Amino acid sequence: NTIAVYNLAMDLLLIPVLAMLAGAASSSALRQDQPPAVDVVFVVDASNSMSKNDPEGLRNTLMSMTADFMQGRGGDRLAIVQFAGWNETQNEKVVLFPLAEIPQPGKGADFEKAFNAAVAKAKIFGSASDINVAFELGVAEVQKQRGATKNGLWVIILTDAALSAPEPKQVREDYKR
Repeated sequence: NTIAVYNLAMDLLLIPVLAMLAGAASSSALRQDQPPAVDVVFVVDASNSMSKNDPEGLRNTLMSMTADFMQGRGGDRLAIVQFAGWNETQNEKVVLFPLAEIPQPGKGADFEKAFNAAVAKAKIFGSASDINVAFELGVAEVQKQRGATKNGLWVIILTDAALSAPEPKQVREDYKR
């Protein structure tokens, strides 16, 4: 299992993720047996600081490019989870795109349409940042969807890691202790 954290302020955002994926994809060309399939879960920061730190929407570009890049391997699956503040995220859909297999090239018009619609919905909606909500609600839901799979799990966190100071009403009760 791999967990990767990338700061969206970096200009070279796409290179390390695509290199990581290329390693999995290219190893099949070197061996006759296909490398194990992977489940990729994007955990996307939707707090206000992202409008300043990712004004061009590189996080959305990365998700779309990853889906395109992984086509043709067979068995790989993608999901999108978003987060902002705890209370804000409760009012939004946490899992934007449930875990779904990436189809073979040219055979997944429905997948592509649904995935691109989910990527388009990954918009700023909150003033605070609470990554715990992504894992407690979103990634936990994706884990249920995974079932008894042998697929590897990659969680790619797309955040600027900026701490947003929330208003007192946005702080979870269990954090106040």
